[in-house]
Amino acid sequence: MIRRVVLSLLAAAAVVSPATAATVITGERMLDVETGRYVQNPAIFVDDTGHITSIADARTVRWGADVKHIDLGNRTLLPGLIDMHTHLGPADIGGYRFLEYTGSFWPVVATSTARDMLNGGFTTMRVVGSGEWADVGLKQAIEAGYVVGPRIVPAGHALGATGELRVLDDTSGKVIWRTNILSDSDARNLDWGMAAAPLIVATTTTERRRSSRENPCEGEVECAVPGPSAA
Repeated sequence: MIRRVVLSLLAAAAVVSPATAATVITGERMLDVETGRYVQNPAIFVDDTGHITSIADARTVRWGADVKHIDLGNRTLLPGLIDMHTHLGPADIGGYRFLEYTGSFWPVVATSTARDMLNGGFTTMRVVGSGEWADVGLKQAIEAGYVVGPRIVPAGHALGATGELRVLDDTSGKVIWRTNILSDSDARNLDWGMAAAPLIVATTTTERRRSSRENPCEGEVECAVPGPSAA
């Protein structure tokens, strides 16, 4: 008798979808990143704010007619991806082509970049610098519902290397060789220069901290401001 009651309760639970679910998404399998394994026949329940409320077995769980069903067939479901180094401009505009456009062009096309990133499966973008606080404005527009896009972690102004390269003694830490690829080449008209070597010293610790303090990307806005480098 007790066994029959338990089985009846389990059967009833199997046909009831979560009360807060507005949508259920099904597919052939889902990648569980915590275990590193695939889960077969997932049914992912999502509330009307876009948050996952529960995950069940699509072969046994049932949901009401008021729950929207998105069937992805034989596709594999993945969690949202995070791009840790992004820029807001279109990828097909490079080199000196940026001179063809006004400063107001970039914040406008950033909305397209955000949409494309989200459609590509990225639910978070870490922007590593943009002019005129375009990344902060894009974040605000997305959160206010005016623009479609992923979560934005803005940086505000980009902090880059000033062209200084140094080789340090691995014991004493003293500078045994240095050059500046900008000033030594009389390229002082460049705002900043990047060089691909781990022994680059971008700026002094004091200068970088001052630059970070002057960055208004603070308060309730989480920023991706680089930390101090070695002097």
